Parts: sequence; C-alpha cells; structure tokens
Amino acid sequence: MNIAPSGMEKVEPGVTRNILKPQNGSDIVPGQGESKTKQHVMKPGGKGLVEYYNNNPTILNLRIESRASVTFPEITVCPSDSLNYTALELHNLTKETVPSPFLFPNELNMTLLEVLNFYTFNDFAKIVDRCLLFSEPNVARDCVQGFWTWINGTQVFTTAAGYWRETRFLTTTETWPLKVCYTFHADTTLPIKLPTLFSIFELRLNFHDLEHNYDTSGYYEIRIDSLEEPFTGMKNVTSSGQTFFLTEGSSYMLSLSVKNYNFLPSGSQCNGDENYDYQKCLETALTEKVFKNLTCSMPSVVPNIPDQTNTQDQCTPLEEFIFFYHYGVALQSYDPGCLRKCKRTVYNVIPFQEAALPAEEHLGGIKLNFPAAELEIVEEQGLTSLPVSLRRWRDDRALLGILSSQPLRRLGNSTVVDQVTILQCPNSTSAFISHMSFEMTKKSVSSFR
Repeated sequence: MNIAPSGMEKVEPGVTRNILKPQNGSDIVPGQGESKTKQHVMKPGGKGLVEYYNNNPTILNLRIESRASVTFPEITVCPSDSLNYTALELHNLTKETVPSPFLFPNELNMTLLEVLNFYTFNDFAKIVDRCLLFSEPNVARDCVQGFWTWINGTQVFTTAAGYWRETRFLTTTETWPLKVCYTFHADTTLPIKLPTLFSIFELRLNFHDLEHNYDTSGYYEIRIDSLEEPFTGMKNVTSSGQTFFLTEGSSYMLSLSVKNYNFLPSGSQCNGDENYDYQKCLETALTEKVFKNLTCSMPSVVPNIPDQTNTQDQCTPLEEFIFFYHYGVALQSYDPGCLRKCKRTVYNVIPFQEAALPAEEHLGGIKLNFPAAELEIVEEQGLTSLPVSLRRWRDDRALLGILSSQPLRRLGNSTVVDQVTILQCPNSTSAFISHMSFEMTKKSVSSFR
C-alpha cells in the first residue's frame, strides 16, 4: 500500500506534467516549505508572444519515479532553553536569579567563554539518550556512542552511524545569549532502501535537565533538513527544512516523503556548482557583517570568528554585550542573498503519535520511515520550441501586421510564413489564423523582430 505524501503533486507514476514559465520567473512550483515569486504572464497578441519568448522561457517537468534507495536527511536537535540548570544549582542560582554572563567573569574569576561553556545547556550526553540508524530491519548502527573530533574546523561527535555536528549561535534573549544545537549527519555509505515501513531511525532525548522548579514546559525543536541546505541559526533566509516540536513523554513516527528539484542556473535563481556550500556562504556573510566594525578582540564563542591577531585590546564587557546584541539581531533579520543550490531535496513530514513513554523516564522520542518508494521529481529545462494554440489570436491584427512584413510563399490554398500558416478566407480579403496548434521555433520568432 502506498501512502500519499503530504504536499506531493497528484501525478501518476511514469507520467510527466509540463509547466511553462519564463526563465526570470518563479524557480519553483509553490508548495510546502517553498517560497513564492512573481510569475511573468504572456501578453495577448504576436508582440506579446515575441516578448515572452525573448525572456528565455523554460519548462518544468513534474514526474513521479520509483527509487530503490534515498539519501538520509540531517536531523537537528535544539533545546528550548539555553541554560544548564544543573550548573546553576551548583552555585545556588535559578533562571530568575542568574546574573548577566558579562558580569560573571569578575564574580567567579572566569572568562566570558568559560562562563558560557559552563552555564549553557550543551552537554551532548545529557541531551541524546538513545540513537539508532537501521539499514535493514534488524541491522542497526549506534549513533550515540563515540568520540569528539574536528572536521573542517567544526567540533563533531563521531559514531558508527555518522557524526553529530555542534552549532553555536547567539540570541537576543535577556535570559542567556548562547544556544547550542546538535545535527546528526548519517554515514552516506549506508543504504536507505525504499520503501521502509519499519523504523529506520530511532532517537530518544533526555528531558531531565530541561526541568527546573517542577517546570515541565521544556521541549526540543527538531529540524529535518537536506544535505544541500543544512541547518543554520539564521532565521531570515530561505529554507526548505521541516520543524517538529517534541515534549516530554511523547513519541512519534515521522513518515517522510521526498521531492527532488533540478533547476537551471540560467533560468532560476540558484547556484549550479555541485561543490557550492550554501551554509558556508551564509556563515561567511554573517561573520563579515558582524565583525566589520569590531575594533577589539572577541573570544571564540561561535564558529567562523576571523583572525584577530592584529587586534591588541580585549573587548570590555560593554563591547562584548553590544557585539552579542548585534550578532543576535543579524541572526534574526539578516539575509545575505546566498543562492540556493540548483539541485536540492525537500523532505515532507507526516507525524503519527504513538504510545506515550513512561513519565518517570523523563524521555521523548521520534522514529523515522519512508513508507513510499516514489519520489517527486521537478526538473527545469530550457525551451527550444514553444507550443502555442493560435485560436486565441484569431483576427489579431498585431500578429498579422508582423507576419505581413515577412516574405510569403504559396502552399496550396494557404500562405506560409516560415512555420506559421495563414489560411485565406473564402469570402473576405482579410486573413485569419487557423484554429490548429503549431510549433513556433525560436528562429521563427527571431525573424519577426
């Protein structure tokens, strides 16, 4: 039995659906997790046809294909609260009484970086309780036991099933300015076969350190992103990632469906370089913006901080506070305009609630599967010819005026201009365009200029 994925076009397997659009029009078929842009409309008449074709129109082919395997998405886990309440209790502090982190260094003889690392909820072992990735129903690899290392300047936790990438970003919240999330990147050599009615990924998260003063309102934000557009803390950039919220005691099966996009760089606003790193473009632009006017040395609180060896003076607490604030504002509102990759994947999610977990365990969990073997493919192609029905241009004098300037030749009872046929009216001196459909090639349209 096939489950119809959410947000998927109704196209029968093996059937192609075509959508015409100019290359400078929308780069997508609007759907879940995608933005909408203004479409260009072809004006009536021959002149409008020429203008439309000069915009280099493209065609979107929508089809459903059966696949034997699929690329596993990236799974990001972010706690709702940034504070480490276990660390606060060691100093008899609460969320309400914790002082500003910029005052901590003087009170506890610690640097700002040490304060943020100590009081921020960033202990991976206290967040992920269990993690398994299944390549077969009874063949699982563990993704919670491993060791810390570095990959391309980023701290990662390596496991048998892949690695967890740490993401740090600053916030404008008055409670605590640093937040840490963890993203699981599965080993790409592990095959994820389709369909998978069984669970291929199991994740259990610990809520014990999210609770304080009998407050059980804590939750985890779970993001499901593609490898082409991984998780980023920037809120104002375009993303096709799906967000899910997990509360204590709850358990869900998340059924995923897949849509692949393949756009043209010359038509849609996208980057066709397969080695292009969308996330790196965003982070580099953000770093350049927030460090542009910084004149003092800043601790390495977040990744991608540029070399500050030429900066002599350490930032004062006030300068650090101002920097954190501007960094947090930029995360919420800045869009550097980085192009998305032309080839990208979108994962749609349908959640199914399962039996609740025992309350005394302080856990919550998700499972993932791909119940359908079909993928929706959206592919953009440039038009070499334009199918048009001439019925709409009957008695269109603008088009006839264009055609009348071209050399004519006789073919039976018809007059032919390149590939456009004008039939003579038996009882009229005027001509009208046939009801039949025809192919107008780019060469033909160019000759109308």
